[in-house]
Amino acid sequence: MDVSAGTLKDISLWDEDYVAGLPRGEFDWLEYKASEKLTDPAWTHDMSKYVSAWANYDGSYIIFGLKNPDDEGRPLIIDGGIPGSLKPNLSDWLDDVIPRLVEPPLQKLTTWLIHPKREGSQIKPGHVLVAVHIPQSEIAPHQALDHKYYQRGGPETRAFETPCNPRHHRAPPLSQTPHYDLNSHRRWLNETVYVLEA
Repeated sequence: MDVSAGTLKDISLWDEDYVAGLPRGEFDWLEYKASEKLTDPAWTHDMSKYVSAWANYDGSYIIFGLKNPDDEGRPLIIDGGIPGSLKPNLSDWLDDVIPRLVEPPLQKLTTWLIHPKREGSQIKPGHVLVAVHIPQSEIAPHQALDHKYYQRGGPETRAFETPCNPRHHRAPPLSQTPHYDLNSHRRWLNETVYVLEA
């Protein structure tokens, strides 16, 4: 599937076949995470950094239950999904929790649960894939739970060395930048932020 952030379907139209056909790789506008990342009790810590980074920059999508394959010739791997019983009213719970992983809380967020298709599904019965769209925020900057501000630099999540307003250091989005110079953008990132260590 040849898509970019601007050509994705509305998230409410996503189903198992659609997400399985999304492009492999790492992007600044699309992230894949294994189901275990959402069921890990510490998931809010990492998710907070992603939310801060995407809200402070151009926004992004994250899908839990998908993994990049080791073999570049294979499609994305659906790992069985997250138990739908993880929380009562899982979608509503995510809509409540995720915006409050940053300060100030997000004003906009969309979550979507992708259920197994009727035949030949790679999603286990009673399980779902979780897709979340975090748009660029109009009230940035947003601080993560560790009291740092994050931004996205290609596929990397980067933290500011000192608490500051990411908007003051923000490179304009590609769509608003004629004759965009990728090397200049990389220099801006290296001068302003450091790569978050795993």
